[in-house]
Amino acid sequence: MQEAIATFFSIPELVELLSVFLRSQELARLSATSSALDTVCSPILWRYFSYKNSVDNKQKQVRIEQLKGLVRRGRHTRSFHADALILVLYVNGISETLDDSSSTTSTTTRPAWLPAPDPKSTLQNVRFSSMTRLTRLVCSMFINAFKDPSEGIQAIEQFDSSNKFRQLCWLLELNPCLTYVTLSALEPKTTENNRILARAIASLSRLKHLRVEFFASAGPGPWIEGIRTLFFSCPVSLQSLELRTYHSSGPLVSLAGLSSSSSPLPAISLEATLNPIVDAPIMRDGPLHHLKELQLPILTAMPLKDYSRILEQCPNIDTFSVVPLVDECVPIVAELTPSVKEYCKHIRHVRINRTTSWWYDWDPYHILDGLHSPLESLQIEFYDEGGEVDNKDHAISSFHRHSATLKDVRLLSCEKLSDEVIRSILGTCVVLERLELSDRSDRQAVANLSELVAYKWVCTYLKHLKMTIDWGSFSEPTLSHLPAYYLRRSNSPPRPLSEQDKELWEQLEGLYRQIGSLVRLEVLDLSVYFGRMNRNPYQPIVPADEWSQLLATYDTSFRSPDRLPLLLSLGTHASGRHGYLSWLSGLKNLKELRGSVHLGNPENAMTLKQPELEWMVENWPKLRVLELLPYQDEPPVLVDHEDYAHVNWVMKRKPGLDLRRRWRSPGPPWDGLWSKAELSGLIDASYEK
Repeated sequence: MQEAIATFFSIPELVELLSVFLRSQELARLSATSSALDTVCSPILWRYFSYKNSVDNKQKQVRIEQLKGLVRRGRHTRSFHADALILVLYVNGISETLDDSSSTTSTTTRPAWLPAPDPKSTLQNVRFSSMTRLTRLVCSMFINAFKDPSEGIQAIEQFDSSNKFRQLCWLLELNPCLTYVTLSALEPKTTENNRILARAIASLSRLKHLRVEFFASAGPGPWIEGIRTLFFSCPVSLQSLELRTYHSSGPLVSLAGLSSSSSPLPAISLEATLNPIVDAPIMRDGPLHHLKELQLPILTAMPLKDYSRILEQCPNIDTFSVVPLVDECVPIVAELTPSVKEYCKHIRHVRINRTTSWWYDWDPYHILDGLHSPLESLQIEFYDEGGEVDNKDHAISSFHRHSATLKDVRLLSCEKLSDEVIRSILGTCVVLERLELSDRSDRQAVANLSELVAYKWVCTYLKHLKMTIDWGSFSEPTLSHLPAYYLRRSNSPPRPLSEQDKELWEQLEGLYRQIGSLVRLEVLDLSVYFGRMNRNPYQPIVPADEWSQLLATYDTSFRSPDRLPLLLSLGTHASGRHGYLSWLSGLKNLKELRGSVHLGNPENAMTLKQPELEWMVENWPKLRVLELLPYQDEPPVLVDHEDYAHVNWVMKRKPGLDLRRRWRSPGPPWDGLWSKAELSGLIDASYEK
């Protein structure tokens, strides 16, 4: 029987099909049963190698054994994902067996520019075989990994990371089939290292996607030259290129000694001062005709003519991303407009992501003036519309100009978005499919309820909607912060409504009607602004002198006052008003409901019961995320709380439904769920007012 099973599972095509359904642990157990199964399972099990270090001693040993498994099975690896520690250990392991004086042209021969490894810097008695068939490489060279390598890898006598940059370059040259490369925290430090990297990248004739993040702890000079050299050495097969730059303390802020008048580095001068042992970088003859996506860091140290030369080499890009590193770099974004207009005539997607949130007056819409093609997506991060530069009219005209083609608009971490700008999006962009409007640090709303309902939304194709709304407050707050419209004792008459509250209800109904009409909606993420600078009434008071608890004044706990009035209710309440959940019955494609819908708010805890969950199961068949519960590392399968049997019911009825709220800053040590006794106490406190 065992021989028959082994023969059955030894069919490579069968194992390939089973790998879709089997986890790596199951494949590992299967391969351990016999040598025949090991032969057919190893290519699949070791195809993707991802090393994640762990502080847990038990997991450490598992990871060490996984690393040692590369000795025999490294030839099967096609995807290698590791940090610099693993990179150095691996390269040293394959270097130690090489003959320095060998004249062979084998790809495993150590080049002259790569020093021999320290004989004490490798794993004891481990000699790796070279991986030469990689198609994907992701490697971080973050320096903190080398503080105490013995904590992550046992059996290390000594660790020398001085040559890690060149060892990475050699690993690139050993794998000419690479198509996807991501390198982060690179520190070239010298011109020679820049050219070695450029030569390694140029040798990858099949490369399609390249992402390089320079770590500028050694000063701006080497990595600015590295950006220039690397770009003009990229192979013509490249389809996406992302270049980023970081400083050791965050975004680069020290550009002393360099100005915008610096002369560019001509491509033809790259070979002028090469070290004899380093081959010259392979310079590209023509432009990158296959390049579709380009991201550039905006630096004051690079002159504008250098950016023009780069854009001239990218005639067919359709996605253009710029990253101003500091506020002084922001005006350069507008200065790029003529070059974009001259050289890049096919741009349809624009992303402008600042890495800092300092106040600075700037108009990110200038770059849109250089577009020839209709704009399909726009993403802007850290944008303040309310500065001294009034660019509201420019923003409105930009959205109107591209209203017939814009499908994706994301204005993230922004401040003071005017109602006119939001209206120009919701009221004119007829093919919009995704809209995200997020405020900076949840300190203010990006949309006002009265303005949102003052016009008809024309974006009937919307699939993803995210925004923070300020809907105001009712005129009769209670002592316990419960809404007065919800409270009613048995046999008591409905509470009368003031004119202000009647108008507010009409506006809320208008909002719910707008949302309910978006029948293609898949993600609904509505957060409510309630004045987060004011202390959350449902959070414990913390001593003011405890700096670690400073964020307690914000919405850091699960229990908070933010909610959408009666949106999660089907019943009739104190004012005689019926819940509005049934108004969303047309959202048959809804997959995710996020935001201010959690059970930490007492109104949601009182109104969202068994009938509401049964309604959701029946009317939202595709629902997979419902943010009701506090965040946990793993999706919950059971709530150990006697008052939440209805939540357990929905988890059993829809297995796989994730009920966790997104991770928020650590709050008080409670689960955040209200008990029936606590809710009754809030009602009693309201009536005692």
